[in-house]
Amino acid sequence: MSLDSEGMESPPMATSAISNKGTAKPATERRLDLDERQALRRCENVVRKGAAAFVRVGLAFREIRDRRLYRETHSSFESYCVDRFGFKRAHGYRLVEEATAVIQLKQLSPIGDTILPLNEAQARELAKAAPAQRLEVMHLARELAGKSPLTANVIRLARVELETGESAGRKLIPDGGDDCVNTPDWLADEIVRHFLPSGRILEPCLGAGAFARAMPGCDTLDINKGQDFLTVAGHWDWIVTNPPYSNFRAFLKKGMEVADNVVFLALVNAWFVRARQDDIREAGFGLVEVYEVPPPKPPWPQFGMTLGAAWLRRGWTGGINYTRRVTEDREEQRIA
Repeated sequence: MSLDSEGMESPPMATSAISNKGTAKPATERRLDLDERQALRRCENVVRKGAAAFVRVGLAFREIRDRRLYRETHSSFESYCVDRFGFKRAHGYRLVEEATAVIQLKQLSPIGDTILPLNEAQARELAKAAPAQRLEVMHLARELAGKSPLTANVIRLARVELETGESAGRKLIPDGGDDCVNTPDWLADEIVRHFLPSGRILEPCLGAGAFARAMPGCDTLDINKGQDFLTVAGHWDWIVTNPPYSNFRAFLKKGMEVADNVVFLALVNAWFVRARQDDIREAGFGLVEVYEVPPPKPPWPQFGMTLGAAWLRRGWTGGINYTRRVTEDREEQRIA
C-alpha cells in the first residue's frame, strides 16, 4: 500500500467483483482482523472530518468498498453508506470516481504542470470525462478560465467542447499537440477577399502556404524552419492566419502585440469565453467581425461546431458584425 500526495494510503484496486447476494458468509469470514479494524476506523474518521478533503474522502470510501471493510456489520456497501453516513451507494461511488480521477491526473502530470480540481464540484465534472481525456480537459479549462478562477462550469465547458470534437471524429487538441491543419486554397482566398488586408502583412503559420498564396508579397514564418512567431520582433498592419488551437491564446496575445489588425480562422465559440474577451480588452483591441465560413471537407477536422474568421482591430470600441458565407459564389448575408 502506498501514500499519495494527500498523505492518504492508496489501497490496491480489487481484482475481482465480490457479490453480496446468495448464501450468507460464515461469521469467521465476516470478521475483521486487527489491521482491517484499524483501516476501517481510519477511513471512517477521514469521512467524518468533512467533504472539504474530498480526495481523501473518496479514497477512504474506495478502500472500504474494495477491501469490504463493511462486511462485519453490513451485507452490502450500499446499506453501509446509508446506515453509517446517511447517503446512498451512488453518492459513495461518485466520491470514489472523483477521487480516482484526481489521483489519475496527478499520475499523468507528475511535474505538477496541470491545475487540479479544487473541490468536489470540479472533480465531479472531471470524472465525467473519459479517463484518457481528463488531462486534455484540464489543459483546455485552464485556457478558458484565463485570469479568472477555475470553476466547475469552466471544466464542464471544456469537457463538452472536447467531447463534441471527439464525436465528430477528431480531437480539438490532438495527442502530442500536433494540430497542424492546412487551410485549403479556396478558403484562404475567400477570407483574404473578404477582409482585404493591406500594408505590411504577416502570415505567421505558413503551413502549406494557402494564405501566403492569397496574399502575394506578405511576410511569412515557418515553424518547421525554426521561425517561431511567439519570439518574433517587429510590427505589421495585418496578421492573417489559421493558428494552432493548442496554443491559441499565446498566438492571439502575440498577434495583438505586433499587429494592428488580426484575422484568425478558428471555431466561432472560441471568441466568446470570458478569458478571451478579457485578453482582447486588456490589449486595447475590439472584435470587429466574425465571418462564418463552411468547414472544408475531410481530411479537414469535422468538429461539429461553427467555423469562422474573426477580425480584431486595435482601438476598436464598436459593435461586432456577424456575417455568413451562404453560397458557393461568395454571396454574404449580414446578420442584424
